[in-house]
Amino acid sequence: MSNPEHQIQKALTALIFDHCFYGQLAMQKLTVQVNPSLRFGMATDGVNLFYSPTWIVKTPDWELQSVTAHEVIHCANGHVWRRGNRDWKLWNYACDYVTNLILVADGFKLWKGALIDQKYVGWSAEEVYSDLLREKQAQQQQPEPQPDAGGAGAPQGQPEDSNEPEGQDGDEDPS
Repeated sequence: MSNPEHQIQKALTALIFDHCFYGQLAMQKLTVQVNPSLRFGMATDGVNLFYSPTWIVKTPDWELQSVTAHEVIHCANGHVWRRGNRDWKLWNYACDYVTNLILVADGFKLWKGALIDQKYVGWSAEEVYSDLLREKQAQQQQPEPQPDAGGAGAPQGQPEDSNEPEGQDGDEDPS
């Protein structure tokens, strides 16, 4: 069986060699902490880099490096501190769109389900958040369809949270 502590150190070392900016930030500014309660692979609070040991052992090295760099970008861009009173989940999506575009531009391969949209190239997290919030509010304001006059069926509503982007990449609210 693989050793998660060894794998995370191996990923950090590989980042130093392959993408030294991300590796240096991760190793000098973040304290690596195991957190078995994470539902997804990794998270950050801006000081710590939390990881799920069960996720680490089943994740390919390239993906571990990409997700680690993803968390580093959140810290480097101050996403944790810039949230203010914004909705945490929507803010995280907005930051992920920005972060993942940076990763792709720097030559990283993204994992399945990573949030990415070329529409947001050059946008700040605040701008993406505003756009996502507008989309969410517009969708909530659309009237639900009414059953036909014969009563032959109930309206088909949207599934809960259907207005949120697909895919999650590993960020969680660590608090």
